[in-house]
Amino acid sequence: MDPRDFRNLLIGAAVALPLILAKPGCAEIMGVSPSGFSSVAAVHIAAPPDEVYDALVTPSKWWSSDHTFSGDAKNIRIFRSRLMEKRT
Repeated sequence: MDPRDFRNLLIGAAVALPLILAKPGCAEIMGVSPSGFSSVAAVHIAAPPDEVYDALVTPSKWWSSDHTFSGDAKNIRIFRSRLMEKRT
């Protein structure tokens, strides 16, 4: 076997293995209408709710700037809801 073929085989296996072993995403469909649907997906996060919420409303910490129109994730804003402010 040509060393380049073996290298390509290893790269292919390295890419395919995580995809094969990954747990498929699941969401429960809550409602369906002619205009769309609603679903719910839940995960357990081992952190206090206020820390999780602070992380979620600060997308520049976790969103890639490469995937923004402006080229800078700091321009993305998620505004805190008053409901969440009352809960914390």
